[in-house]
Amino acid sequence: MVANSIDLRLAAQVALLWNVTPAIRSVNIWSKNNTVYVNIFYDGEKSTVDDKAMDSIFERIMDECLERETQDDELHFDLNKIRLDAPGRLPYRGDIIYHRLEE
Repeated sequence: MVANSIDLRLAAQVALLWNVTPAIRSVNIWSKNNTVYVNIFYDGEKSTVDDKAMDSIFERIMDECLERETQDDELHFDLNKIRLDAPGRLPYRGDIIYHRLEE
């Protein structure tokens, strides 16, 4: 099952390649009961490029997870795009896949 393995983190890492914009502060991922949750925290107003990048990250995570899936149960996916301007403290849940360097 991809949702409880290192494959979940690897899928997310692959999804981030060439998709992280300067506005993205952090990406967290975790799973529970056959649902993969993705939180993408961003800074400031979201541009069209930022929004498309976040959607692309999520779509690639879904594709990678489904490609690596080894069980018969159906996986579900939940994306949360959350505006949290710096220096606001980022809440963490699950695995931190990406975190922007901030002073």
